[in-house]
Amino acid sequence: MAPDIEWGKNIRVVLDIGCTSASFGLTLLEKDVITLYLGLVNDQTDLAQLALERGIPAVMANLGSRRLPFPSGVFDAIHCGNCDVPWHSGGGRLLLEMNRILRPGGYFIISTKHGDIDNEEGATKHGDINSEEGMSTLMASICWNILAHTTDEVNEVSVRIYQRPASNDIYDLRRTKEPPFCKEDDKQDAAWYTPIKSCLHKVPAAIEQHGTDWPEEWPKRLETFPEWLGDSQEKLTADHEHWKSIINKSYLNGIGIDWSNIRNIMDMKAIYGGYIDFDFGDEMLITSFLGHAVTCYFIRTENLNSCKLGWTDLQQPYHLKRFG
Repeated sequence: MAPDIEWGKNIRVVLDIGCTSASFGLTLLEKDVITLYLGLVNDQTDLAQLALERGIPAVMANLGSRRLPFPSGVFDAIHCGNCDVPWHSGGGRLLLEMNRILRPGGYFIISTKHGDIDNEEGATKHGDINSEEGMSTLMASICWNILAHTTDEVNEVSVRIYQRPASNDIYDLRRTKEPPFCKEDDKQDAAWYTPIKSCLHKVPAAIEQHGTDWPEEWPKRLETFPEWLGDSQEKLTADHEHWKSIINKSYLNGIGIDWSNIRNIMDMKAIYGGYIDFDFGDEMLITSFLGHAVTCYFIRTENLNSCKLGWTDLQQPYHLKRFG
């Protein structure tokens, strides 16, 4: 069963669709939450750069015909602020992609300027894309439950919080079979150059599948390995010790770097992520590349405090970068 929202405990890794000033992520950072900003290609490059310069993880991607460059079920929550994304155009393909990358039982938070959803101007611009009726129909068809709908009259912002099902039982209650379920041979974790399909991924049920259980609360989550990792747990521990020794003996001394002035680091070969499993002494953001992969790491002074999210070539093993 998915827990209630407790920022910095059961909600640790958040994706924010559409870069703004990074203030949302900075606010949650105070609550020990890592927010990864997703800048939409072409129109938000400067804002993504702003987020990085403010010390918040950000990547650029195209939310369109291809899957986003992330494995399935990696985000505890997804946020879209002042959002005008056409979620249920094209049969709801974009929202089905959110269903793929959102952890089972995870939360989808969407905010709009008060009145934008229902006003005539929005209806003219997007057809029924932003209509409350169209959104409700789509959410019902994929069995997402609406937990809250509130309006901040002072800031004129309307906020809706939805939750992805934590099990497959609720799907038996669907009134229609649209959208259809994805075929069994459809790989949820495939993301590199993979088209978005208008189908609904079920919740993983087998113990060897990723995302069958909600992680432990932070920071216990950091040292609790999911069962599907199997023998890889020993390799991860060894990799941590390996990099801890190298960094303590070499990186921190004698190379002329004042680590207190360093915030953003790019690690060009992530492997098991052992490079970030140490304490530089100050908060840092590390972006690691693995082949065609990109993985975001965020280090805090409490030591091993990391966000491992990535886009990866299909030949690379996602499962070694999914927890955190």
